[in-house]
Amino acid sequence: MIGLMLTRATGLVTRAATLGIAVLGVAGAQQVPAAQAVPIVKLVAEPASLTLRAGAEVSFKVRAFDAQGREIPGAFVRIIGGSRALRFTDTSVVASAAGRYEATASAQGPNGPITLAIPVIVNWPALARVEIQSASNSIYAGLTTVQKLAGWHADSSERAGVTGSWRTSSPAIATVNRFGEVTAVATGTVSISVEAEGARASRSYTVLPNPVARVEIAMPETQMRTGDV
Repeated sequence: MIGLMLTRATGLVTRAATLGIAVLGVAGAQQVPAAQAVPIVKLVAEPASLTLRAGAEVSFKVRAFDAQGREIPGAFVRIIGGSRALRFTDTSVVASAAGRYEATASAQGPNGPITLAIPVIVNWPALARVEIQSASNSIYAGLTTVQKLAGWHADSSERAGVTGSWRTSSPAIATVNRFGEVTAVATGTVSISVEAEGARASRSYTVLPNPVARVEIAMPETQMRTGDV
């Protein structure tokens, strides 16, 4: 009877070892050792810094090394772009907006986190087309109208915040400042032009006589108290 129990127990242990399962509480059972991770002591970015154009994808990788200088395949490295304008994958990076950023790669080392700063410069693609946008092509003499400068890249994506150099064909009829604001001086026709990164656009305006001859502010009260409207 005792021999039978031992045979069954031995058979149970043998079957468990064959399946790779650690059986606790049975004499002679073998434990499956856990895999030992190789400590990361250094991170290297390739390239060390990035310069790219918005919308472009460039190759990029962060490699992890051990204390003997050997690369650790499949090491877990986290990359934070520092901005939503940057999107990293295991082998590349894509930028959506121009600017200067600093990405950070990090991994767990033997004595704590290991970090690596990666400078990133993103430039806009060249402008392919610009356009002057305004509410009307007519301006009353003595008034100022605001223009908006819109621009697009070759792939039809729009550039935000385009700035340019403004000119007027006749300062005697209308002037334009560096913000694109047009001030009508005298009646007539004038052309306002702009240049931004080599792209040019123009818009014609007709300056009309101002029908308003005088403006008055009427208020019967001569004295007011704090809080009055």
